[in-house]
Amino acid sequence: LDFNLSNPGDYRLPLRFAGLLSGRIKGDICASGGIFTGMEAAKLVMAGASCVQVVSALYRNSMDHLHIMKRGLEKWMDSRSFSSLDDFRGRMNKANSKDPFAYERAQYVSMLMKPEKIIRDHPQF
Repeated sequence: LDFNLSNPGDYRLPLRFAGLLSGRIKGDICASGGIFTGMEAAKLVMAGASCVQVVSALYRNSMDHLHIMKRGLEKWMDSRSFSSLDDFRGRMNKANSKDPFAYERAQYVSMLMKPEKIIRDHPQF
C-alpha cells in the first residue's frame, strides 16, 4: 500500500492554526501531521490542542514509539513541574499572547522564508 504519511517537522502548520484558534472557538482542537516526539506534542498542547494524532509516527516507528513519545512528554512536564496537560494547555496561543500581532507576524515571516515548501505542500495557496 502507498500511504501518504507525514514527515517530522510537518507539525508547523497545525501548530500555527492551533495557536490561532485556541481560545477563540468553542470546541476542542485535535492537531495532526508531523508530530513525532513528546516535545512536539507538548508544543501543540501549549498552542492549545486538546489532543494530537501521531499515526505517521507509529507507522514509521512501530507502536512502541508511543511509549518513547509519552516518556519524552512526561520528562518535559516533570522538568517544568507540570502534573497535567491542562497546566500548560493554551499558554502559547494567540489569545494569551502579550502581543497577539507579533504571533501572526512571526508565523508570516517564517512562511516567507520558505515559499517553495509552502507552495509544494499546499498547492491551494
